[in-house]
Amino acid sequence: MLIVEDGSGVEFANSYQSLVDARSLAEKIGINLPADDAEAETALINGALYLQVYEPDICGSRATTIQGLMFPRVGAELRGIAIGSDVVPIEPKQAQLIAANDFANGGSAWGTKDKGQIIAAHSVDGAVSQSYFNSGKTGDDYKIPRIEMIMSAFCGLSKAGGCVKLERR
Repeated sequence: MLIVEDGSGVEFANSYQSLVDARSLAEKIGINLPADDAEAETALINGALYLQVYEPDICGSRATTIQGLMFPRVGAELRGIAIGSDVVPIEPKQAQLIAANDFANGGSAWGTKDKGQIIAAHSVDGAVSQSYFNSGKTGDDYKIPRIEMIMSAFCGLSKAGGCVKLERR
């Protein structure tokens, strides 16, 4: 069951949008949610929970101590503009849909067995032997580039990291 964050800091919230709103926005941004409502809700819940990995990189703090998701926030910025502490911006809603679509289509944002290794050699003479190129990847690192792009609009989330705010006086 979806518990929707409406900007008031809803306890146990697990979605940034209702199923009706999610289907409407999904159509606008080219995302397909499962036709079955229960499957779509499960995908939306997983999508919203996946976004929590971005919270440490977003400026500000949660607006309440009981809210279930990272928005609403106090002291957060979107493209350098302050966000109200009772606002859930469109960006996490879009990112939730992208992650939900990934989950619904077999993706697993909670890690993958594929560590980005590329096979260098494979042989089968009596016993199987396989070696990999050194790709530099050492663990389960699953990123969804479209979500990274959307979430990078928030202060602090960038390739360089950190948050620098310049003000003219």
